[in-house]
Amino acid sequence: MNVNEQTLREKIDPYLTRQNLSAICSKALGKNVSVNAASILTGGCLNRVIGIDLGQSENPVVLKATPAKQDNGLKHEFEILQYFSEKTKMPVPSALLFDDSGHLIPGTFYVMEKIDGVVMHHMSLYENDMKSVISQLANIVTELHKYKSTGFGAAEKSPEQLCQQWSDFWLPRFDQAIDKIAAGGHITVHILDRVNKIRSGFKSLLQIGSESTLTHYDIWSGNIMITNKNGNLNISGFLDIQGYWADYGRELSFMEMFGMTNETFYQIYADIHQLDDMFHVRKDLYNLKMHLKHIHMYPDQLYYRQGAEQCLRTVENAIK
Repeated sequence: MNVNEQTLREKIDPYLTRQNLSAICSKALGKNVSVNAASILTGGCLNRVIGIDLGQSENPVVLKATPAKQDNGLKHEFEILQYFSEKTKMPVPSALLFDDSGHLIPGTFYVMEKIDGVVMHHMSLYENDMKSVISQLANIVTELHKYKSTGFGAAEKSPEQLCQQWSDFWLPRFDQAIDKIAAGGHITVHILDRVNKIRSGFKSLLQIGSESTLTHYDIWSGNIMITNKNGNLNISGFLDIQGYWADYGRELSFMEMFGMTNETFYQIYADIHQLDDMFHVRKDLYNLKMHLKHIHMYPDQLYYRQGAEQCLRTVENAIK
C-alpha cells in the first residue's frame, strides 16, 4: 500500500488528464503523441507511478511523480537510470524526461520506458520458479558488484563529492532515520534505549576499508520485473535504482531481508566475491535500521518487529 495515497489523490491525480499526459509524453519522446490509456501501477510506496499506453505505434512509458517540489530523490533516481544504462550491464529502463517546473504536474516527475513483464511482488511463484529467479538474480548482482571504486555515496557524483569512509556515509543516514522513527511513536522506548546504548560502537563495525562497490541498493520483489514466456521466467529489468557506491553487504542484507537470497545465491556470489568475516554482523546492523523503518511505515506487521529484535541482539553481542 502506498503510504502517501491520500496526498497523491489530492495533489497529483487531478492533474493526470489525457491532455497533460499527452503533452508530457510528447516532450519526453520529442514528437507529438497521444495517450491511448493510463493506469496506476502498484509498487510505488511514496510516489504515484502511472503506466501510459501510447497505442500500437509507440512503446509504452511510465510516469513517476511526487507533489514535492524540486524533489532530489526523484532527480537522483533519474540520473541513476542514466548512469546505469551507460555504465553497467544491469537491465534498467531508459530515462526519457525529468521535470520539476510544476507547469503540467505540481511537484516533480520523470518519464522512463516501460519494461516488459510483471512486477515479481505480484506473482505467485512455485518453488522451482523462485529458485530459477534467484539464481538469475545472483548472476546479475554478482556482475554489478564487479564495479569497484573508492569513496562512498551517490554513483553519479564526482569522486571529490563522495565520503572517504563508509561510516561517514551510512551513520548520518542511520541517525536521521532513528530520529524520524522515534518521533513516530511506533517503536518502544525500551528498543530505542537499547539502540542508543550501542550506537557509539557502530563506527568500529563499519570499518571496511576504502574500496566501494556499485550497488542497486533497493533490490526486493517490488523492484524486479519478470517475463513469462512459455513457462520460462526471466528477469527483464530492475526498477527504483538508488545507485550508491557502498558496502556490498548493504546490498545483500536488504535482499536477504526480503527473501531475495538463498544458499545457491551465496554460492554463485562467493565464487566471484569473497564474503568477509564481519559480513554477518554488518548485515544485521543494516537490517536493524530497515526493520525499524518498516515498523514506522507498517506498525502492525509482526515480521518487522521480530526482525528488529533479532538484528539488535546480534549487534549488541558484537559490541559487548
